[in-house]
Amino acid sequence: MRSGSLLVGRLASLDFLRGVAALAVAVPHYLILGSQDWPVAQIVSILAVEVFFVLSGFVLAPQILRCLESPWRSDALTFLARRWMRTIPPYLVALAAITILSGNIFSPDVAAYVFYVQNFFAALPEKRDYFPVAWSLSVEEWFYIAFAVLLVGARLAGLGRSGFIRLTIAFMLAAALVRFSFGNMTDWDAAIRRATIFRFDSIGVGFLLYVAMNRFQPAVVPHRAPLLSAAALLLAGAVAFWAGWAATFHNDRLAQHLYPLTSGIFGAVLIGTLTLHRDAFQTRPVAASLCFFGGKVSYTIYLFHLIVILLLRPHLTGLPMLAQIVLFTALLVAFCAAFFYGFEAPILAMRPAYRGDAGKRRNAFDHIASLSDALRPALKLESRAGAIAAGLATLGGGALVNWSYHAPRPAVFYLALVGTAVALCVFLIATRMFRYGGLRTIALVMLVFAITLPAADFIYARAINAEVSKPKLEAYSFRDAKGDPAAFQAWWAFFAQQWMRGARFGLELPDPEGRLPFLQKPDSRGRFFDAEIRINNRGFRGPDFPIEKADGEFRVFVLGDSATFGTLTTPQERAWPEVLQQLVEERLSCNGFVRVVNAGTVTYSLANSVERLRRFIVPLKPDMVITYQGFNNLTLIDPEMALMPTPPDWRPRGSMLIAEAFYRTHLLRYGKRMQAFQKPASSIKYSDTYDKLYGEIVDMGAASGFIPVLATMSLVVNEQSPQEVIDFYGRTFVPITRILPALAEHNRIVERVARRRSAVFIDTQPALSGKWNDDDFIDIIHFTQKGSNVLARTVFEQIAPLLQAGPGLHCVPR
Repeated sequence: MRSGSLLVGRLASLDFLRGVAALAVAVPHYLILGSQDWPVAQIVSILAVEVFFVLSGFVLAPQILRCLESPWRSDALTFLARRWMRTIPPYLVALAAITILSGNIFSPDVAAYVFYVQNFFAALPEKRDYFPVAWSLSVEEWFYIAFAVLLVGARLAGLGRSGFIRLTIAFMLAAALVRFSFGNMTDWDAAIRRATIFRFDSIGVGFLLYVAMNRFQPAVVPHRAPLLSAAALLLAGAVAFWAGWAATFHNDRLAQHLYPLTSGIFGAVLIGTLTLHRDAFQTRPVAASLCFFGGKVSYTIYLFHLIVILLLRPHLTGLPMLAQIVLFTALLVAFCAAFFYGFEAPILAMRPAYRGDAGKRRNAFDHIASLSDALRPALKLESRAGAIAAGLATLGGGALVNWSYHAPRPAVFYLALVGTAVALCVFLIATRMFRYGGLRTIALVMLVFAITLPAADFIYARAINAEVSKPKLEAYSFRDAKGDPAAFQAWWAFFAQQWMRGARFGLELPDPEGRLPFLQKPDSRGRFFDAEIRINNRGFRGPDFPIEKADGEFRVFVLGDSATFGTLTTPQERAWPEVLQQLVEERLSCNGFVRVVNAGTVTYSLANSVERLRRFIVPLKPDMVITYQGFNNLTLIDPEMALMPTPPDWRPRGSMLIAEAFYRTHLLRYGKRMQAFQKPASSIKYSDTYDKLYGEIVDMGAASGFIPVLATMSLVVNEQSPQEVIDFYGRTFVPITRILPALAEHNRIVERVARRRSAVFIDTQPALSGKWNDDDFIDIIHFTQKGSNVLARTVFEQIAPLLQAGPGLHCVPR
């Protein structure tokens, strides 16, 4: 920095401003998170961000001017490298943390945050913006790039300092003109105030403030006219507060247009005042040290305060608000201090120096490499045996990591991962390969990853459990999703994954005969959202019952897939076989009693259900067997569907995060492979296998004495539904162009077999099929409670005469 510059070293007064501004954002956010009852706090936080913008341009101005006048063109790249090493690593850590904590780790918006483009033209909608403070960081990062481009252009054009300043003014005026001409004033906050493309001039104000103050500083006498400074500050603050309030809460067009100007002036007056009166801070050692500390942790406070709020606030809600604020501030500052000195400071020490300051260059990794050389004799690793032992330990640890990950044994996995990382570092030290930067980086990154993974898994699991505790039902139909297939697709993926993430695995065990995909585990329990899943003593969903039938008992077993088993989300909801049981009890008076057993099984095909009927249901002496399925059997009708890839299963592993990453990767591959099956079906045909399977049910009924009841399956859409509705569901249920005609053929086969074999036939389609606007379905196949009630009534009306004629029942309508 040249002599005579306004900024010589760090100014305690400006570091004081950094710290206060960071807390002026963090504390209001604690107050207003989840509440709109703190409008003053909201405006304070908004203006604090504007002060940051002006301050950023002010303190970076000497470096920008130095790069302009430097004889080395590479200093412009050094400027970018220094800024990025200061800002990006902590940002990525904070982004990763809040992404995990909020359950957005696989959101498509993550990439936008990583590259600072989430608010380039407009801020993300509120529901998707899970890291809202990142908008101002995007403005900062793109400002660095914009000014680097201006620097290069100015040097190529041979512009001096005055020419570059004029170029900067022109750039700022252009940004303001673009904002005025093309800004969307109807959505001022998201489309203008937080839009990167419209805010470059806010940082430019700080740059011009430095240029002006540096030029006229000889005329400035510190401590002159403090009352005048205070008056100017109060006036600028009042005007900026009014503009922010009117623009935010009253949509005042004039205030919205004036806001960038008034907030910039306020920031300039505040920074100018603290710069002129810097001796009041700089000459007091204790006060200066506190100010410098505040400046060091200010960026970390800004980055991490939302994360601390999310983790801390649920535990403080019973305390008075003042106590909450004090505890929050103390813990936030403590965490940020530890993070700065443990993470940021080493990175800052590795930043490249400008060419003129090459002698000041430091590299913390060089110290680590030197330390490794000192550790070799201390750890007795100079012998070949030590290197071999460390290598074997690394290989053995890797094998243990692999086993414990798939077992899964989380505790063993975490310990083995840390042990393997340590063994790798020791091996590299023993073989002198730790001095190679690439290998050293891999080993250290692996060690940090191994140490932090348990905490990341814990936070992610908490986020998932918080989501699971309240089912998302905002987009379960065409009408509720307002025709937005992406909203429905995202919701249904979440809905399905809650089952895959763990509910099903506690309920299943392998089939010892290997004929079925799995068996339902007797006396097991599980949860799906808030609903309990109970598998009884016989391996069916519902209450226990004995093997032997009681006198006068009439047993009805309902075969089916997940639509019959029931995808219930609350304790009050019941699958349709349970509703059928209630209808029988309410509407019929019998000498005996009817027991309806839910024999539906998730993912079972018709062939699986026939096998289960033969092995597990017939021995229980059913009197009636109802079948309602078909969705999982369509490959028998459309053979080309048999070539479709199998959807990936989520499996519990040693790390929930890693398991989720692999699962999402497999989902992406599955989606790409499924694109080949989007074309309409060309091979729909009558299925002899279908015919035989339904015929086996009828034959078993004749041999075992139960009444076979064959029902058609209904979907939320059919071939007669509006095309826009078909397309809406078709984006999630692929390929719907094959599903609908195949299921229509399935239903024709069911009716044909029932008529030919004299079985009871129930057509559920008039009451349910294609009722996309009646809220009967959660998705294309699974029922809401309303849909379960409709199907149960449809079945009851058809079987009631059979129950009234059942032997020993003597049922009559109530």
